[in-house]
Amino acid sequence: MKKIIKLIYLLIFIYSAQIEAQKTYFVSPTQLGDDSLNDGLSSNTPYRTIEKALQGFTSNEGGTIYLLEGIYTEEVTIEKNGIHLRTYNNSNAVFDGTTTISTTWTQHEGNIYKTAVSQDIWQLFINNEEKVMARWPNTGFENNAIYENENWAQGNASTGSNGTMVDKTELSVGDITSIGPIQDALIIANVGSFRTYVKSVTSNVTNKTFTYESVSSYKTKEHYYFLEGKLSFLDASNEWFFAKEGNQRYIYAWSATGDGSDLEAATIKGKTQSYAIDITNAENVTVSDIKFFATTVRIQNGQGIQILDNVFSFPNCSKRMLGVKTPPLVTSIDQSLSTGSLTNFGSSNCVFDGNVFEYTDGEGLILSGNNHQVLNNYFHHIDYSCAEIQGIGLSIYCTGSNLIFDNNIIHTTGASATLNLGDAAKIRYNDISNTGLAQSDGSIVQITKNIVEGSETAYNWLHDTGKYGFRFDAEVGNSGDAGIKGLAHHNVIWNLGDAAHNSGGIGMMIKGE
Repeated sequence: MKKIIKLIYLLIFIYSAQIEAQKTYFVSPTQLGDDSLNDGLSSNTPYRTIEKALQGFTSNEGGTIYLLEGIYTEEVTIEKNGIHLRTYNNSNAVFDGTTTISTTWTQHEGNIYKTAVSQDIWQLFINNEEKVMARWPNTGFENNAIYENENWAQGNASTGSNGTMVDKTELSVGDITSIGPIQDALIIANVGSFRTYVKSVTSNVTNKTFTYESVSSYKTKEHYYFLEGKLSFLDASNEWFFAKEGNQRYIYAWSATGDGSDLEAATIKGKTQSYAIDITNAENVTVSDIKFFATTVRIQNGQGIQILDNVFSFPNCSKRMLGVKTPPLVTSIDQSLSTGSLTNFGSSNCVFDGNVFEYTDGEGLILSGNNHQVLNNYFHHIDYSCAEIQGIGLSIYCTGSNLIFDNNIIHTTGASATLNLGDAAKIRYNDISNTGLAQSDGSIVQITKNIVEGSETAYNWLHDTGKYGFRFDAEVGNSGDAGIKGLAHHNVIWNLGDAAHNSGGIGMMIKGE
């Protein structure tokens, strides 16, 4: 008996020693923080940067970095195992991916003013309100108008062709013959049903017709589009524009007062950062209780990474304002930085739990790798353009296997299909509504033929959308090639369908065996 007691005490001592050995550092981005004079060991002597705190850890010893209140603008790469990055005593720690624009505004013409900036800017906020990239036809974020493809221009699918747009837009939305030259603009073209492309316009308008670079998957139904990339499109108070002129960069914006005084008095921020935290080739890293504004997190070749209880506001935005046509860089596991595509870098067993994802241009979350979990998250206002997004037009996308997607709330999304989550996914206890606003075709849960077997769709509320509820899918006219052995049960589905688009209100479309 004495030997057992001694063994228990020995184990407690070893465990206590391990806890004591865990390093802890404190960081403050305010004047309190100092990388040279402070030791980072207490909240009274914090480091200034997270990078400095990370230098205190070896590759595998692990420990905690506590963030004190303040605005963090670092771009942090975590390549060490066992790091826990979290707020200290629930402090208001915010990663901010913008730069404040405080240079002088001068008149360009009329109500349009400009100011010089030193960096590329691809998203603009004035007094904390996101502004619309200058476009035709005009729209705005009020009442979610920008998500509705009825507020886009419309093409005549029966007379147009791949690379040729024949406009049939209602005059109440806009008149394409009145906007001047459009050659070399960008067209954001939903001409592939569940695919929306970013292409260059190759001619001006003649008889409401113009040409653009052809797309890879063209369909002759329900064509919607809008145009960006021209300063001449800036004609409304909620719009802005970025341009390089020689070696100088400029931001253009609309002055509601007409003299630029409202812009001079405003707080103006421009997005300059894709990722605040890049977790690469690491294991057992945790990021928790942090706010992210106009920036986000990515994981590459990560095992056991946990992203917990964070708020991601405006986390990602397409770089179309810079002329970039590739997919937007979004909150992701194993998204290539160079191509924007999902690539199998070998991640596994990662968890997104208890987060908020809100106001994106681009997907809410995309993942490669196996055995991930997406739990208890709130996704809303996800992707108003759907431009060059992954797969078959998706809000959340996984290319791996055995994903668990439980207890999430999703509403107000642009992409045709909300979920397509890889092989043998478990999709349960979710509440999903108001989806697919910016693309035609689609459903809330889209389970394509190769990933039906082993999947489970259960205990979900799927409701109030113009799309189908969920489907086990296959190619049209080839039902013999559909999937097998899918499981769906205890789903509650109501108020589906959109008569204007003849979507039929189908709750479940079950193809296959």
